[in-house]
Amino acid sequence: MSLSEWRGGYGVWLEAVRADLREIGLAVHDPRALRSLRSDGLEEFRDGALSHHVASLRECARLEETLTPPPGRAEGTVALLRRSCGPLARGAELAERGIAGEGGALFRRAVAEWRTAADLVEDANGKLRMPERVEALPLPVEDGRTEISRVEPLLTRVTRLMSKDAKFAARCWSEEDWGRIEREEFGRKVDLAGFATDSYANLNLAPRMCDSLSLLAYTDERPTGVAQLDAAFAVVVLMHETAHLAEGDRFFTREEAAAECWGMQFVRQAARALGVEGSYADELADRYWREVYPLIERKYRSPECRNGGKLDARAGTDVFP
Repeated sequence: MSLSEWRGGYGVWLEAVRADLREIGLAVHDPRALRSLRSDGLEEFRDGALSHHVASLRECARLEETLTPPPGRAEGTVALLRRSCGPLARGAELAERGIAGEGGALFRRAVAEWRTAADLVEDANGKLRMPERVEALPLPVEDGRTEISRVEPLLTRVTRLMSKDAKFAARCWSEEDWGRIEREEFGRKVDLAGFATDSYANLNLAPRMCDSLSLLAYTDERPTGVAQLDAAFAVVVLMHETAHLAEGDRFFTREEAAAECWGMQFVRQAARALGVEGSYADELADRYWREVYPLIERKYRSPECRNGGKLDARAGTDVFP
């Protein structure tokens, strides 16, 4: 197997593991989806789409078939990838048992196994002379308030609620990984709040954005003052990046000012989907419009972002933003 052939197979393998972890994780972190899986019964589950992702992890996404024999320069990488197969398979077994109704503790153990596997894949990738980008590597789905890199299930559900054709996932990144991703994507650290990537179907959020969003979603704290403006900004960023990825939706756009205006107008719905009370969601929308939007960079603003303007998402009403 030539190095170029191997690199092609490696990309396919990473994509498969990334999808397996994402789809299983999002399903078991969604109470409605989990209830549906359990009501269908284990036999029906094994005939369903999600079972294919479980089977794929058990088989280590066909690593031996896809990536062996490796060329000499990839031997160290494959050796570490083989080590990831054990925790990938153990996590799949734990997840299937959890889906069968044996309890949420099994899902937490599955995530721990998959975190170990993801770390091994990252180490393996680092052995390559030209590693794949950090964004291409698999991450487990984890909820709650944490600083580690992860696919965030609640933020993903919120973004998918806002767009009828959404297939992407919201990823929260650690401080270390965020710096690496910015350098890979933009050549330097640029201190972005977030960005979207079509090729990986990822909505990427900076650590400070995820911290503000998880505070709203997973605690009863409702910041005031400047901290409330930070919370409003984080919700707008979540919706802004959704607009960049939501193909097929009427608000899908590559244009920054249009995405910002769309994002701002859906702060209320997004905040409520995160679990925020209606009155507080109203405050977030109003304060962003009055105190943040007028001060952001010109490329993110438009004179048509107003009640009755071309970017008014609720044309014919007086509701704005």
